[in-house]
Amino acid sequence: MNCRQFEDNLIAGGPLSADAERHLSTCPFCPRLYAALNEALPDDVPPPPVFENFEPAQPMAPTTLYAFVFFNVVLAIAALGVVLKGHKGWDALTVTQAAILFSGHLAAVVVATATLASAMRPGARFVFSPVRLQQFAIGLCALVIAVALEFHPTPLSMRYAIACFLLGIPFAVAGISLLWLLARRGYFADRPIAFSALGLVGGLTSVVFLQIYCPLLETGHMLAGHFLLPVAFATAGWFLAKRP
Repeated sequence: MNCRQFEDNLIAGGPLSADAERHLSTCPFCPRLYAALNEALPDDVPPPPVFENFEPAQPMAPTTLYAFVFFNVVLAIAALGVVLKGHKGWDALTVTQAAILFSGHLAAVVVATATLASAMRPGARFVFSPVRLQQFAIGLCALVIAVALEFHPTPLSMRYAIACFLLGIPFAVAGISLLWLLARRGYFADRPIAFSALGLVGGLTSVVFLQIYCPLLETGHMLAGHFLLPVAFATAGWFLAKRP
C-alpha cells in the first residue's frame, strides 16, 4: 500500500485495514496525518464561523501547461538575448559540443520549470524531492559543461567570466519577472522551494542565452561566468523566502 491508498482508506472511514496498519508502521509521513485526524479538539473550541458571500474560485490550469509556458518563456528571453547580442558562441561550437551542452541545459530547464509549476499547486505530489530535483538540474548543467569543453583557464578567460556573469543578470531578472507574473496565479505552500525554483529557472535562462552568445569555450570560464548564475539566483530565492 502507498500513501495515496492509505489516504483513500481514511476517507472511506471505518477501521484501518491490515494493509493500512502495515503501511502506518513503515511510512514516515502517514502517522503524522493519522494522528492529526484522530486528535480530539478541546471542548471550548468555538464552532467555525459561517462565511457568506463566497465567490467561486477559478480553477488552475494543469501543471503541465504551466511548465510548458514557463519553458517557452525561457526560450523566448534567450532568443531575445541572441537577437540583441549575437550568436558567436553557437558558431564556435562543434556539432557534438552543441548536442551535449544544449541537451543538458534544456533538460535542466525542463526539470526546473516542472518543479516551479508543481510548487504553485498546494498538495502537489513530487515523485522526487523538489530540493533534489533542483540539485539535479544544477548538477546536470555543470556536468555537460565539464564533459563538452576543455579546462585550460587563463587570466583573460576568468576576467571575461565576470563580464558574462554581469551580462546574464538582466536576462535572469527578466525571466524571473515574467515567470512571477504567471506563477503568482498559484499558491506557494512551500515558499523556499517555489522561490528557489523561480530563481533557478531565471538563472538557467541566462545560461541558455550565454551559451549561444559567448564564444569562450573553456570549462573554467563557463562554470564561473555562466553556471554560477542559476546557483546564485536559486540560493537568493531560497534565503529570500526564509525571511519573516
